[in-house]
Amino acid sequence: MDESIETIETRAASLVEDHVRLLRGLVKHRNDHKLSQDVIAERMGVSQPTVASFERYDANPTLATIRRYALAVGARLETHVVDDCSSHTDSAVGHGRSASKRGFTWPGTKSRHDQPLNNNAMIDLVIAGRQR
Repeated sequence: MDESIETIETRAASLVEDHVRLLRGLVKHRNDHKLSQDVIAERMGVSQPTVASFERYDANPTLATIRRYALAVGARLETHVVDDCSSHTDSAVGHGRSASKRGFTWPGTKSRHDQPLNNNAMIDLVIAGRQR
């Protein structure tokens, strides 16, 4: 079953918001523990301007960089995957079915939904939805 563009935009917005909360939470943790960017840079093996760039509102660090930053500030990350596909009643995981068999196609594309969607694509989806 195809999902509506509104469903996809809502999911994309949620993913972006989760990313922003994660980065803000890590920076807050650093500030709460009175750790300077210089200290974090030394622990990460990077320069202070690199840490400042990581902490910018428009930063888009890799998961590996986020993990290194978390380690440097003394934080653990807890992540989990939530099945947000409303088009099925039982999970594709563990039932011998591939998630790609649900027949979902991204609007405006001919590719299956199991194609990777990077952060910029998610942000573009959210922005496009808000400009309507």
